[in-house]
Parts: sequence; C-alpha cells; structure tokens
Amino acid sequence: MHASPFESALLRLTQDAVFTMFHGFDVLSLFAVARASRIVHAIYCIYRRHVWDPDVHYGRWFHDVAYFKELLHRTSAVVSGSFALQFFGRLYYPSSDMDIFLRAAGADDVCSWLREEGYNSNVDGDEYGEWGAGESPHYTKAVMNKSSFHDPLLGVYAFQKIGSPPAGQDETLRIQVIVVDVDPVQHILFDFHSTGVMNFLTAFEGVSVFPWSTFVDRVSYVSKIRRESDARVAGWKKKYEGRGFLVKAGGSEVLQTLERGSRFVGDRRSWSMVFDDCAPLSRGYYGHQNIHIRFEVLLEDSGVVAHGSCIRVAEPYIWNLSPFEYFLLRASTSVTCRLLQHVDILSLVSLSRTSKQLHSVYEWFAEMAWDPSWRYRQWFVHIKAFKRLLRRCNAVVSGSFALQFFERRRYVGSDMDIYLRCAGVKEFCVWLKNEGYRNVDGNSSYVRTNFPEDTLRALAPRNSKRNPLLGVHTFQRMLGSASGHIEVQRVQVIVVDTDPVEHILFHFHSTAVMNFLAADRAVALFPMNTFVDRVSFITHAPPPASNHVVWKRKYRKRGFRIVGDSISEPEYRAVLGIRYVGDKFCWTMSFRGDSTWERGYYGVPKPDFAFEVLSSDLGIVDEGCKYKIAEPFVWR
Repeated sequence: MHASPFESALLRLTQDAVFTMFHGFDVLSLFAVARASRIVHAIYCIYRRHVWDPDVHYGRWFHDVAYFKELLHRTSAVVSGSFALQFFGRLYYPSSDMDIFLRAAGADDVCSWLREEGYNSNVDGDEYGEWGAGESPHYTKAVMNKSSFHDPLLGVYAFQKIGSPPAGQDETLRIQVIVVDVDPVQHILFDFHSTGVMNFLTAFEGVSVFPWSTFVDRVSYVSKIRRESDARVAGWKKKYEGRGFLVKAGGSEVLQTLERGSRFVGDRRSWSMVFDDCAPLSRGYYGHQNIHIRFEVLLEDSGVVAHGSCIRVAEPYIWNLSPFEYFLLRASTSVTCRLLQHVDILSLVSLSRTSKQLHSVYEWFAEMAWDPSWRYRQWFVHIKAFKRLLRRCNAVVSGSFALQFFERRRYVGSDMDIYLRCAGVKEFCVWLKNEGYRNVDGNSSYVRTNFPEDTLRALAPRNSKRNPLLGVHTFQRMLGSASGHIEVQRVQVIVVDTDPVEHILFHFHSTAVMNFLAADRAVALFPMNTFVDRVSFITHAPPPASNHVVWKRKYRKRGFRIVGDSISEPEYRAVLGIRYVGDKFCWTMSFRGDSTWERGYYGVPKPDFAFEVLSSDLGIVDEGCKYKIAEPFVWR
C-alpha cells in the first residue's frame, strides 16, 4: 500500500514532532485527520493513548497513582473542575488546582493518604469558604442533616505541596477534597455553575457532558440554581473568559448545537472514555458507582431557569407537567388514594400509560391497592405465618375474598374461603384456633383424631358421584370494628380432592369467582369479563336448579350480569379454546416473597395449569351453562 505525502511525512517525523502537530489541531480537526486513512488513524491511536492517559496527568500530582485510582473507586469519588477540563481539552492552566468530589464515607481516607503523599493542610487555599476547624466536621453536618438547598457542601479540605510542573520550575500543587451530600455526579450536574465545567473522571472512565459546547463552540452556559455573591460570580466568569470561553448568562442566545430535553450521562451526546485498566478492584463504600444519571436541559422559556442563568440542568420528567399531573404529585397520599380508588381498572391502566409521571403514581398506588398483606391483616395477626401455611399446604384463597382483592372493594359480611388438599388441614385448623378463631361446624375431629373425616373420604374409592369436597371446616371470631360495631369474621377451610386451582376451574359455578391468591401470586382467569364487562358466565350448574338461586341473587346484587344458556348476550363473549393459568388473557400479579420458604407438601405448584373453554355449540355444555371449562384436548 502506497502512503500519501502527508502519511509519509508523519511516518518520518519524531513522536514529539507528531504530538506537537496534533496538539495544534482543534478537537474536530483532530478527529477528522484520524479518519483520513488507516495509517493516520494508527498514529492518532498512539497519540490518544498518551494524551488521554489519566496516569500521565495524575503522575504530576501523586507518586502512587495506582493507589489514588483505587481510592477513587473505593470512595466513589470523581475528579472534576479545572483538572477534568484540562484533561479533555489537552490544555495546561498554570496554578489551577485539582477538585476531588466525594461523599462522607472515605473523606478521611483520602485526606490521610494526601498527607502521606506530602500534602499539607491549607486553610487559606479553600475557595469555597467551608473549611471546618474541628476534626472531620463533615461528619457532624451529615449526621445532623445540616446541608441544605443553598448549602450542599458537608466540608472542603484544602491541601498543597510544592511540585515540579512540565516547565521544570517549582510550583504549588493545590488539591481540594470536597465532601457533598449527594452522589458526586449528581452534584456536578445539578450544582455546578456552568456547562463548561461539567466534566469528570472516575477510577475507570472519564465523561464530558457537554463536549460540543465546551470544546468546539467554546461556550459555557450558566446553569446555576443557588444564590452566590456577586464577587464570586464575577470571579469564576473572569477566570473562564480568560481561558477562552464565552460565558452565556441569562438572556443570551442558546446555540442550536446545545441539545435540549432529556439526556443521561454517557449518552451519544457525551464524550466518554473508558480507560484500559477498567476492572473493578473491590466493592466501594457505596456499592457499584452508577454514573449514567438522567437529567434534562431546559431553556429560559420553561419558566424554571434561575435568574442570571441561561439554561437549567435539572432532574428529568418533572418540568413539563400538565395541571392534572401537578395536582396528583402535590396532593396528599390520602387524597390521591381516594381519587384513584374510584377509577375503574381500564381507566386506571390507561392513566398509567399517559406519561411517566402518572405511571409512577400508578405504580405507587398499585403497590398499596393490591397488597395482599393489607387484606390479610384484617383477618390475621401473623401474616408471614399465614403465607408460609399457604405455600406449605399448596393452598389458595378464593371466592369473595379474591374478588374483592382484584376489585379493590369490600363486601360486608363476606367470608374468606381457603382451598387446600388433605395434607396440612389439621395444621391450618390449629393455626386458626391460635389466631382466635373457633370452630362452629360442630366437627372438631381435626384435633381429636389422627384421621379426620376428610382424610378418610380422600382414601375412599373414586367414582363419578363422589363429591369433590372432602370437608368444610368453618371458623369464626367476633371483632370490634372501627365504628364500634361487632363484626363476625368467618373463615372456611375447604378440603378438595384435587389441586385447588383445578377445583376452581372445573367446579366453580361461574367465571366471576375464578380468581385466587396463592402464596406468591394472584390470578384472575377472566378479568375482562369480570372487572370490565361485569358479566359472569355460568360454567358449572349441577341439578337441582334451586341450589343456584342464592349465589345468583348474591352476585346480581354485587353488580354482575349472570349469563346462562337461556340468555343471549352477543356483545359479551369469553375467550374460547385452549388456555392456561397465567396466560395473556389472565390478570396475574406476582408478590414479593421470601424465596427461602420450604417445599410444600405437594411439591411445587404447577404454575401454568392448562384448560379449555368450550362453547355451547359443541353440545357438551351442561344444562343451564353458557360455557364448559374442562381439561384440554379431550372434547373435540
């Protein structure tokens, strides 16, 4: 491959001559030259590794550079200010200092190590005016929560020593350890005075948040939000104007090259460098350091830019709110809960998809509205023990209780139905007795004998006439309500001869009650029909018909339309065909639970139990029913 005259000249020059030439290019020209050819790009890579090597820059300040980077990682600290500006801009500002930003943990480590490196405390060099005379005063401010909006610094410790600069003459090296009350990257974004200084280096990478404005346009947009003295503002403006920046304050025109709107640190508009030795050394005091913080760039027309500033770098998503969003976010929790409690489920889900703010409100409300522990707490004292029993016995809570859970309602006088198999019945009944419930069905065999009646029924031969219910143990207790009335709480432990979910599918009378709560999830099998259409399709109605009058009347009073074979409701239809518990047509909620719970008596419950919804057109639907729910694949 033949080299061009320019490439030949570069290859013949010494490294110092090439570096001097590349130093003379502005950053855009440098990147353009690097893309000219493979040969030039290879030379550029050598230059890049040298000029943007943090070890070279740190070597001017410290003897043990490796330990300094380990300190940065351990304390989640960042190096910013003029040092980071010089690093990215390939510049050298005589007498500029190094600013290290970090949180309270680790400040003493950094200060002690700086003294070992030969630095001495320098009270006069503290330009922030935050130096405390006591020992580690930042701890006092942190513990007593003395930081505030206008005073976010917990402490500033200034150090200095005499070093040798590149020119070979002695100079005073100054370092400021600045302890802040938030993540250091957040402090840089939301508390620095202008965009030109929003650059930083961590232990493993460096980021310039506004590289085009800073290193191409040479513009620094004022974005301060706190009060500062006129002398201090004039001081830093003069300093950066002297370094060749155009400082744009309030009322100045914003160039089109400044990206507006939502962003995050390290996005494609940032200038990010990952250093070669980027393997984490150990876990830091604050865990993994996340620098990819989201923010929003707002102009003066947003109405939230502080006086004297040109833009505002702020937390995202909260500055362009509708009046309704403002109302919800500013209302008390009780008002918000009462309002959302009266919103039907479709409107509630639609509201959650309107904006990120409303989705956050919905998630907060949903976590409370569909919290099973809150429901259980009205019935039992030891909630965790009840959940462990559900898991150990492979039991589920169904009936009116599950319906109320999904509907966010309360039916006065309704009971709690717990469905389970034989194993664990005795344990469940004894636990209910310890919770203050007493057995009212006249059958206390669950205590008196090792083989209660429901167990003996389970051992009997199966036939088509056998009742799927092996036993029902009813418990109740008297409880004083908040209004002063005496309320009767009734719990039914219903023993079935098969998996409780299978019993719900194949033996419950209609679709509206096919909902259940297990130990780790809640499932509604026909949510659209039940909670949106308010329709309940009859699926199991063994004769005589008189047995079904009571429950039909009860669910009609609760607002449901009961649909059987004699009622034509063409506008309401259930999803037909093969389905399974937890499929896309179900409404499933997973609960946060203890993953260390023991294995149940019947092993791990089958999570995706399959079933088939059959229409009356097939001729196998029972009399009085609209659909048949049956085992799949055997009815066609």
